[in-house]
Amino acid sequence: MNLNKKILITENDESLRYSLMEQLEIEKEFTAIEAHTFHEVLEHLKMKTFDLFIADLKLLHANQKKFRESILMSKSKIPIICLMDTNDEISVIFEERVNLYIKKPIRFSELLREIKNQISNYEQSRDLVIKIGRYDFFPASGEIKERGFQKVIKLTEKETDIIKLLSRANGSYVSKETLLKEIWGYNSKVTTHTLETHIYRLRKKLEKNPSNALIVVTGTEGYKLMC
Repeated sequence: MNLNKKILITENDESLRYSLMEQLEIEKEFTAIEAHTFHEVLEHLKMKTFDLFIADLKLLHANQKKFRESILMSKSKIPIICLMDTNDEISVIFEERVNLYIKKPIRFSELLREIKNQISNYEQSRDLVIKIGRYDFFPASGEIKERGFQKVIKLTEKETDIIKLLSRANGSYVSKETLLKEIWGYNSKVTTHTLETHIYRLRKKLEKNPSNALIVVTGTEGYKLMC
């Protein structure tokens, strides 16, 4: 089970890209995924929910049209940190979506601080959208919407916390013990029956057939989201 923050990195300088990935992995709270081309960036963003995108400004400049058609128009508002050379020019196109520009050479301590700040701000904003099968999940409001439909599914605070934690596992199982500890804390009055009741209610809201769950799935290792 991996509950780390997921960061997508694309950087033309291969040695810098590898260095950033290694240093982020050392921090233990991040999982860094690299993309060599802008096409790979778009494929990753379609398949996974990321917490942050670190991009080489030159690569964005070379793909302005695709940037405008995909990332600029996307519902996803994940924070973007652009790495730039001193003589790089910032295009107006990027102003709307890029959260921060950092000039090279990069001090990793500064970058790390900004990564944590940007992710923290994003998690507390109404821009955060997590894809779950045919649904879009909005943690800030505790709402889920099925794509193509107007109906809004309201979740309780605990249901929202459960979905947030399961989504962090990126398709891996999360044990009942971990869910109880992370969501309810060390409360001896809370049992697995309490968790199972919340899962049952979640399924009634999300599943077409709650007795044959396809979204919130049970296994011997616990629960997982089929994203």
